[in-house]
Order: sequence, then structure tokens, then C-alpha cells
Amino acid sequence: MSYPLVSLVVPIYNGESYIRNLVRCTMNQTYDNWELILVDDNSTDKTLKIIKDFSCEKIKVFTSPGSGVSFARNEGIKRSSGEYFMFIDVDDSFVPEYIEKMIDAILKENTEVVLCGYYEVYSKNKMENSLPWSGYYDNDSILHEILPNILYPIHREKKVWFPVWRTILSRESIEKINFDINVSTAEDFLFMLEVFLKSKSVFFLDENLYFYNRNAGSSLNSYISKNMDKQRHSHEAMLKLLKKYNVFETLRERYLLNRESMYTTAISNAVRNKNKREIDKELKKIYKEFKNDKLLKNKVRVFQNEFKVSCPLLLLQMGCLRLLKLIFIFKEFLRLRKFKDA
Repeated sequence: MSYPLVSLVVPIYNGESYIRNLVRCTMNQTYDNWELILVDDNSTDKTLKIIKDFSCEKIKVFTSPGSGVSFARNEGIKRSSGEYFMFIDVDDSFVPEYIEKMIDAILKENTEVVLCGYYEVYSKNKMENSLPWSGYYDNDSILHEILPNILYPIHREKKVWFPVWRTILSRESIEKINFDINVSTAEDFLFMLEVFLKSKSVFFLDENLYFYNRNAGSSLNSYISKNMDKQRHSHEAMLKLLKKYNVFETLRERYLLNRESMYTTAISNAVRNKNKREIDKELKKIYKEFKNDKLLKNKVRVFQNEFKVSCPLLLLQMGCLRLLKLIFIFKEFLRLRKFKDA
């Protein structure tokens, strides 16, 4: 049995606190035929100095001009030599058998993509995030069973996050697919969505092999400037993809539910703004965007959504911005307390 080269692509920005652990995890892998592609995105700390000191021919260091994570990942793909790709975040880690089990699955199942479960790591404990599927899925099953859930889970379907890490991909599966450098929100989701739309098959490995670090400084816990604009731009890219692969009509309702959630996500972000005077301005902008959304047509899909989602949307529809503000400030307080205790 041949052992193909696996390229691990890691975009890095100010990762001096994590890079040594990442290299240690990689060096300890039971699978030996790998290359570690480190792309420093114009870090301002000691990241570049640290990674240049690694004396291993399997570790390759490149730089990008501070153009963002998508540009860095695209650069990593261009610079790699592997038949298979794995994308890693610099502050994450993985079990010693990670590459071995993933490459074994993709070769034995003769598929293009393999995903595994992961652990969400907090300061005090970790939480399992297993996949709701296991085994082999062909293109038709992907369209009718997997993609609807990816776009928006309903009727107690498990919500599954689709970042690019915890995945192994064949070079063929990502041919002519790039990370969109013009999208700064959910860019990895869009990449994986196109991979799934294009792939003939995928395999879900029923094991948790990756550790995702939910550190307090993560973008998921921070205020994002101009978030509504970024969310809208991301959705336009998503809509374009669904139409490109002629699946929009099949997935229309799931897409529209996802689009509705864009507005509650934008509200959650708005209340994190430390400039309290700006919160009201942002909420008014979100309300205006919702009212003028030509796809949603100022309607809320009440019966297809959970009450905790449809209720804020109904309040937004009615323009109850002060009440929404109070509700979401309280939700943010509870979320941060839960995060702190985890």
C-alpha cells in the first residue's frame, strides 16, 4: 500500500503562543508522509522568527502580505505538493493518529472528502461534537440529506458546523475551488459548501480526532465591525454558489431560513459593540435591511423555526428594536457567563 503525501496548510497571524504546540502535534503523528505548510500573514509578534527556527525539511514557511486568512490558505494550496490536504488553525491540536485515520478512511472508501468529529476545548473542560452521520454518502445523498442540514437544520436536526479543519480533501476535490478573498465572514463555510456541491462522494468518520480551541479572543467572541455588510456579502456568495450548481430551487427553503438567521446573528454582534451609542444605529440598519430584503419579502417562517429564533425575527419585523436590544444584551450576558464557566 502506498502512503501519499498529505499537506497540512496552516494560516498564521500572531500565533507565537501556539505555533510550537502545533508543530509538536504534527511531529508526533503516527503517519509520517506529511508536509507542514506554514503561511505567516504579516504577523506583528515573534511568529515568523519562531517558525523560521524549525529545522525540519518537512516544515515549509511562506509569507503573505497581510491579506487575510483566505489569501493565506490559497497561498498554502499553491505552495503544497501533497495529493491530499488538511487545513489546521494554529491554536488547535489533534490526536497522534489524526492524519493516519483520516488518510486510511479516504483511501479505503475511495472517496474525495472525509470529515471527523471534534472536541470543543474551553479553559476548564472540553465538549464532544460528534457528527450526526457516519459512513459513505454519494452525490445524490449529499444533495438531499447533507446539504439541507448544512444550510439550516430544522425539526430537531443536529446543527453541524462546517469549518475547513477536521477534514481531509483530495487535490481533485478542490481543483478550481479557492477561498474567496473578498468574503470575510463564513469564508471557510463557503469553501466547504462548494466542495460538497462538487464532490461525487464524502465519508463521515465516527471518531473525534481534532481539538478546536475556543479561546476568549476568538472572532466568535468579539465584536465585528460592519458585520451586516459582511454577512450580506457572504450570503450573496452563497446564493451564487447554489445557483451555479443548479440546486437553489431544491434547497430554497433551507437557504431562506439561513438568510433569516443572518439578521439575528447581526443583532447578536451589534450588542457586543462597546460604543453603546452605535448599537441603536446598527439595529436600525439591520431593521432596514430586513424590510428591504427582496428574497425574504418581509416574511418570517414561524412554523419552520424554533421559537427562540422566530420570536426575535417577528420583533424585528414589527420594528421593536428597544425590546430586541434588551433581549440580546441579556442573551449575550448569559452566553459570556456560560463561556467563562466552561
